Amino acid sequence: MSASLAPEKPLTQYYLGKTLVSKGNRRTAESAFRKALQLMPRWPDAHYMLAEIYTLQQPPYLQLAQWHYNKALEGGVARNEQLEKIMKGKGPPVASP
Repeated sequence: MSASLAPEKPLTQYYLGKTLVSKGNRRTAESAFRKALQLMPRWPDAHYMLAEIYTLQQPPYLQLAQWHYNKALEGGVARNEQLEKIMKGKGPPVASP
């Protein structure tokens, strides 16, 4: 409901994206996170979520994932060794959602 009442708020878009990811709807979640970044370009948590989406989708977009992951790290998000391994092709195979 808040997404329809306040779509111009980055926090609204971010939590919409988080909710969509939890429901397995990564494509729509991607749009919400991208909208959050249009509204607040340096938001590290939104960059991190996009890095995760791009890493885990089939096929993965690893260059784009790495770019967003680096932005997230620059913003203070903690490293995720498992995600880094997957981005380098050394992690476990990821099942498609």
